[in-house]
Amino acid sequence: MSSTRADESDTAPVMVSVLSDSHAYNAGSWWRQTVVSGNIPDAELGAFESQPGATSTTLIKLLDAAAAHGGLVLVQAGTNDLIAGRRPATALTGIEALWDGITERGATPVAMLVPPSNKHGQQTVELNDLIRKAAAKRGLALIDVYTVVANPDGTWRHGLTTDGIHANAEGSAPMAAAAQEQIKRIAAEYAGG
Repeated sequence: MSSTRADESDTAPVMVSVLSDSHAYNAGSWWRQTVVSGNIPDAELGAFESQPGATSTTLIKLLDAAAAHGGLVLVQAGTNDLIAGRRPATALTGIEALWDGITERGATPVAMLVPPSNKHGQQTVELNDLIRKAAAKRGLALIDVYTVVANPDGTWRHGLTTDGIHANAEGSAPMAAAAQEQIKRIAAEYAGG
């Protein structure tokens, strides 16, 4: 047996939790198709703190539960901030507060881009750009389930949404594939120290 294989078998699964709005909550979501379904061997299901309609500021009340298991906490928020009329920079401030709250509770935040929006496409592009830059500045891992389903203007690619906000089954599949690959890599890096 190679030392690499032995090292892999000795590595305990990484606890992976989510703090999100309906994008993780919905049936068939990227989250349900990856960590919840057990499709990532190095990831153990932690907290599933996903609340439809939640904004970055309303998710604050779920921080204790989201970080209770330690490990990684994937943070996907901001869509409902834009729907509520908040500017992308304001949404980012709320998202950064969630990252800070997770860190303060002893877990490790993982930034996530928000999915496209047919009504708020340009603001989604701006928010995702801000999330990328803020995550890089903080040294946070980033998961991108946006690029595989988005047009350049921040709207959904044809046929991947029914309501212009959430992925349908055709949209969820590429998002889940992208999430699975990225979560697997991030979990392995986290486990490796």
